[in-house]
Amino acid sequence: MIYTLSKKIYYGAETTKSLKSFRIDKIPLPVIKALALFRQACAMVNSQFGLDQHISNAIVQVCNEILKEGLNDQFPLSAFQPGSGIHANMNINEIIANRAMEIVDGME
Repeated sequence: MIYTLSKKIYYGAETTKSLKSFRIDKIPLPVIKALALFRQACAMVNSQFGLDQHISNAIVQVCNEILKEGLNDQFPLSAFQPGSGIHANMNINEIIANRAMEIVDGME
């Protein structure tokens, strides 16, 4: 199945598929912030071990946007889905990756 996504949405196909499959309640904001903090820390550490500084800075910037609740509308998934949190992790990964690409490409 092909999923068409809007340019204004940073999450991707995996989140869209999950959104169509599961509807309960949204992921709690503290969980989203914890995931963002973890990814921010990873980007900062990995920049010391070879991750391009521009990419690291973009990831950190996106995580700051998430922490300041600027991208709340990008987290549409339910809190309790089957599996081990894969859907929530894919959701935040897609958001960070797509928004960071926008920043790196100068399309802020």
